[in-house]
Amino acid sequence: FNTAGLIFSSSSTGNIATLPTQTAGTTSGNYYLRAVKSNTATGACISALSGTQSIGMAYRCNDPTSCSSSNLLTIDNGIGTTAIQRNDNSPPITYQPLNLTFDSNGSAPFSFTYGDVGRITVYAQKAANSNLLATLNGSSNPFVVKPYDFLLSSIKCSDGTSNPGALDA
Repeated sequence: FNTAGLIFSSSSTGNIATLPTQTAGTTSGNYYLRAVKSNTATGACISALSGTQSIGMAYRCNDPTSCSSSNLLTIDNGIGTTAIQRNDNSPPITYQPLNLTFDSNGSAPFSFTYGDVGRITVYAQKAANSNLLATLNGSSNPFVVKPYDFLLSSIKCSDGTSNPGALDA
């Protein structure tokens, strides 16, 4: 069991969300990174962070297991977008710092765009400091990013002639 961590949620007071299939090159819906910890007296989840915080973000390419040679996941924190560090099929070893603003619930809104297709997992980390006794970690579920569309053109027969079955585009 963890007494503190980061969770990906679909609302500012929600539980862990299962990120659904996304579409390549399009902006996701709105999500929240929630920093939570256990209240030592009640055991209830309470806010672990508030205000603007530097959070390490990364993503892992699960399928295919090798990422493109570019960082293709960008996160929009409401002020601008930041390209997030890619990691081949292993837990992240390199994180990209990103400022997120946490409200009184310990929730920071964000959206993201992935410019490729495949199955990825997004990771978040906040290093321990004088206010945090331990490093906060969290990850999304692995989710699929599907193609935006397919375009087939210049379909030819094996002899090089135009496709005889097509009457129009």
